[in-house]
Amino acid sequence: TSIFSLTSNYGLDYISQCQQKGFHPHPNEPTIYEESVHVKLDNHANVTVVDLRK
Repeated sequence: TSIFSLTSNYGLDYISQCQQKGFHPHPNEPTIYEESVHVKLDNHANVTVVDLRK
């Protein structure tokens, strides 16, 4: 399992302009996601996830 982020040079802009709703595919090239190597996992952290989507 890995954690991914939108690429800053293409993915973020591409997704912000997408007008489709709900779950749908996007092209694989150019790459819009990259592995988030800066993320550290802590199995003992107390975390609450809140879905802020409408």
